[in-house]
Amino acid sequence: ASGNTIINNQSTGAETDFITAADSIEFKGGTLHVKETGVSIATSNGAVTINSIDGDHDETVTIDAGSGAVSVGRIGGTNESGEGIKSVAITSTNATGITLTGNITTSDTADSDVTLTGKVVINGDVDIDTSAGTDGDITFTSTIVGADGTNDDLILDTGGGALTFHATTTIGAGDSPLSTLDIAQGGGTVALTIPQIGDATDDGVSGVVRIGTSSSTSVTMRDQTYRFGTGNVTITADTTGTIFSTTGNSTVDLAGGNFLITGAAKVSNGTLDINSAGGDIEITGAIVGHTGGDEVLILDDNSGGSSTAVITLGGNVGADAGSASLLKSVTAIAKGGIKLFGDITTSSTADGAVTLTGPVTLEADVIIDADAANTTVTFGSTSTVNSDSTARDLTINTNGGKVTMDAAIGGSAAIDVLKINSDTTGAADIDLEGLGGSNSGVTNATTIGNSNTNQITLDGTVYKTAGAQTYTTAAGDKILATDTSGATFTSSGTDVGFAGGDIKLVDGGNLTVTTGTGSAGNISVAGSLLGKAGSNKSFIDFTAGGTTAGDGTIDIHAISTDM
Repeated sequence: ASGNTIINNQSTGAETDFITAADSIEFKGGTLHVKETGVSIATSNGAVTINSIDGDHDETVTIDAGSGAVSVGRIGGTNESGEGIKSVAITSTNATGITLTGNITTSDTADSDVTLTGKVVINGDVDIDTSAGTDGDITFTSTIVGADGTNDDLILDTGGGALTFHATTTIGAGDSPLSTLDIAQGGGTVALTIPQIGDATDDGVSGVVRIGTSSSTSVTMRDQTYRFGTGNVTITADTTGTIFSTTGNSTVDLAGGNFLITGAAKVSNGTLDINSAGGDIEITGAIVGHTGGDEVLILDDNSGGSSTAVITLGGNVGADAGSASLLKSVTAIAKGGIKLFGDITTSSTADGAVTLTGPVTLEADVIIDADAANTTVTFGSTSTVNSDSTARDLTINTNGGKVTMDAAIGGSAAIDVLKINSDTTGAADIDLEGLGGSNSGVTNATTIGNSNTNQITLDGTVYKTAGAQTYTTAAGDKILATDTSGATFTSSGTDVGFAGGDIKLVDGGNLTVTTGTGSAGNISVAGSLLGKAGSNKSFIDFTAGGTTAGDGTIDIHAISTDM
C-alpha cells in the first residue's frame, strides 16, 4: 500500500540488479529505498512502474526498459543533508516513453546527473534539481510533453551544471503542452540552450514560462519556432543576453501573455518576429544583429480590437547612433504604445525600413540613424510622438530614405528638440502631419530638411512650437501644404522660416503664420508663395511677434496670381 517501504538492503556494496526477459516490473504503492551502491532495473522491453525511490548515501538509479514504457514518481529529495540518490538514468524507446509524476532530486556529490533517454511525459508537478553541492547535469535525448495540459508543470535546475537538449528535442509540440515551465530559476552561471517550444500551430507551454536569471551566462534560443499560450514569458541572462537562432528566421508567438527579455538580445540570422496577440513586449537591453547586416526585427502585438499592449525598447536597437549596425529593418506595432529608451540604427544593407505603428513615447533622447543605406522611416497614422515627463529630443537621419510622420509630434507632451534630416545632406522626401495641438509640440528648435531635400509635404493643419521652426529644401516647388483646411504655423516669439524652395498651397488652402506676442519672432520665406490653379483662391496671413509694430519682421518674395 502507499506509504510502505520496499528496502533494497544490499550489504555487499555492489549494485542490485532487477532483470526480466520482457516482463514488466512494478514497485507498487510504496517507496523503493536503495540503501547501498545503487539499483539497476533492466526489463528487455517490459514496462517499469515505480511509485517513488529514495536512497541513503549517493546511490545510483538506472532503469532500462528497452521498448517498454516507464512510469516513475518522486526520486530522492527527502534527505536534508544532501545525501540520497546520486544519479538517475532512465531509458525507454516506447511511444509513451518515460512518464514522470514526481520530483527528481540528486545529492550533493560529483556526477549527480539526470539522463532521460527517450520521450518524457510530465504528469503533474515535476522538479528536476541537480543543483545541490557539486552541480550535476540534466540531459534530455528526445521530446518533452505534458500528459494532458492540466497542472503539468516542469522545473529544471542544474545550478552550474549543464542542461542539454538533443538536437531533436522539442517541448510541448504536437498539441501536448506543459502547463508551466521554469528553467534555471535557482541561479547558477550556466549557458542555456533552449530547444523548440510548441510548433507551428500548437502552444508548447500554456502558462507562465521563466528561463534564466541574471547569473545565466547566456540564453540561446537555438531553433526557429517558439509558441506559447496565455501565460507571461520571461527570459533573463547576463550581459551576453538572449541569442536567437543562427539557422534561419525565428518566430515567437504568444496567445496574449506578456513577453519580456531582461538584458540584451541578438538576432542571429534572418528575421526575428515576436507576436504577442495583445500582450506587452519588452526588451530591457540593447538589440543587435549578428553578421552581414541583413537581420530584421519585427515586434507586433497583432491583437486587433482595442488592445492596450505596449512595446518597450529599453536600449539601443541596432547600435548607438553613429556606430555600425547589423540590423537592416526594425518594425514595432503596438496599439497601447511604443516606449523608446535608446537609439534605432540600421545597417548599410539596402531596402531596409524603420516602421513604428502606435503611439510613441520618448523615454530618453532618441536618434533614428538610418542614413547608412537610405533606409526609410515611417511613423504611422496612430504614431503620435510625445515625451515622457521630461521633454526629449528626437533626431531622424535617413540621407535619401523617405521620412513619413503621419501623426502629430508633441500633441500631448512636448518634445525638446526636433531634427529631421537637418543633420544630413540627403535629398529624401519628408512628410510631416503636424506639431503640437492646443499646446506647443516642440519646446526648442525644430529643423526640418536641408538644402538638398527634394520635398517637404505638410499634410496637417497645426504646426505649433515654443521654439523656432525652420523648413529647408532644394530650389523649386518643394514645400507643399496639402490640407484644404489650411496650415497654421505658430511659435512663441521665435522665428518661423522656409528656406530654399517655394511654398505651394493646395487649391483653396490657406497659410497662416504667427510668431506670437511679447518677444520678437521673424517670418521668412526664401522662395515664392504659390497657389494652385483651380476654382478656389488661397490666402496667406502672416503676423510677426513683438510688443510693438516692427519688433518682428516678415521677409517674403514673389507671390503667384493664384493666391
